[in-house]
Amino acid sequence: MAARSDHLSMLRNAGYVDAIEIDVTAAFLHTARAWLQESTRRGDELAALETPGAFEERKAERERMIAAIEDGLLRRSLYSARRR
Repeated sequence: MAARSDHLSMLRNAGYVDAIEIDVTAAFLHTARAWLQESTRRGDELAALETPGAFEERKAERERMIAAIEDGLLRRSLYSARRR
């Protein structure tokens, strides 16, 4: 989702100060890969708990998310700020 303004600006415009952004993309990518690996390893068990096709779709979504991170199209950040 594209924003007309970056998140730090939006926080400042909303009355927050000392706003900082912490890029956690690398840690999130590590977690996403582990999540995919483990869900794939237990795929038969997990698929049996969901409606037909749901597990495969969720797995495909995770694969697309990882690819987007690797291609530099998706980031994960944490923000910290305090009210004036």
